[in-house]
Amino acid sequence: MSKKPNIILFFTDQLRADALACYGNDICKTPNLDKLATESIVFDYAYCPISVCSPSRASLMSGLYPHNHKTMINTHIAPAFNVGLPLETPTFSKVLKEHGYAMDYIGKWHVNEEHDPTEFGFDRHLEIIPDETINMIKEEAVFLDFPGGENLMCAPSKCSVEETRTGLLMDKAQQFIKERAQQEQAFFLRMDTSAPHFFNIIPEPYASMYDPESIPPWGNFDESFEGKPDGHLRKHQEWHLEDKDWSWWQKLLAFYYGDVSMQDYFVGQMLDCIKDAGIEDNTIFIFASDHGDSMGSHKHFEKGGTMYEEVMRVPLIIKMPNGEGAGTRCKEFVQLMDLMPT
Repeated sequence: MSKKPNIILFFTDQLRADALACYGNDICKTPNLDKLATESIVFDYAYCPISVCSPSRASLMSGLYPHNHKTMINTHIAPAFNVGLPLETPTFSKVLKEHGYAMDYIGKWHVNEEHDPTEFGFDRHLEIIPDETINMIKEEAVFLDFPGGENLMCAPSKCSVEETRTGLLMDKAQQFIKERAQQEQAFFLRMDTSAPHFFNIIPEPYASMYDPESIPPWGNFDESFEGKPDGHLRKHQEWHLEDKDWSWWQKLLAFYYGDVSMQDYFVGQMLDCIKDAGIEDNTIFIFASDHGDSMGSHKHFEKGGTMYEEVMRVPLIIKMPNGEGAGTRCKEFVQLMDLMPT
């Protein structure tokens, strides 16, 4: 009997599907994902169940809607009434473990504040910033000020690409892949970045890769809030965006696109590692995100609170072993929850 396929999930944070060239963006450069798309099944209409990190991630894990798995908001908010994904919940990680997979988790968890991935079927979990490399971080925070409101970090970093959070995680992921490739046991590796979720503090060449003035406004940027639910205007006001014209948003988008391009670079690194380890023909590679990002669409920032396409639609690209389904564009409606039963 042949060895079960390895499964590797590269999971980003707050990446809207239309930020990728393979999903139609003609500004943001994502050459590795573009190439991956030609070798994979691309799901054009993949959606998250809710545009909030923890509930969406819990749905990915469990295959359940948030009202069924009970994680309704981010797990670090209002712990008095918020619950993380209950420990007894069936998850894909537990199922894979039961079927003999070696289970590794690297990066952002954000599903349960009291229980870590090792209690949900994973053999080991490496947190966002490893203790032994934390002193390598050389990022210098710069702030864009919201008058009368919060500060938003969005700036160049002095660290190298390899010293960014994703870079440190990728170094460990490559070590894990090389190690597991030498073993007979099939493995599952999940790598969760914290990008391109703001704060977009990124090094060169990505910090200056995009000229803000070259980024045209979204077609819905000038929409009025008239006739919309009150919460839409409140969401706009809570970030103090009333006086922000498109030139202000262009600066944020330039850094966001730079961060997306940097994540694309790391996707390329991981795919090269898989190939060099000799496991490309027996590995399922999945690229996805927990939700999207408004980034000025409908005059909104961030996510949550609305059901707009920009925050609900996510990239979902699956590369099967031996080129199965390569170049397919799936037009069916799919959700992150579908990955668990599949």
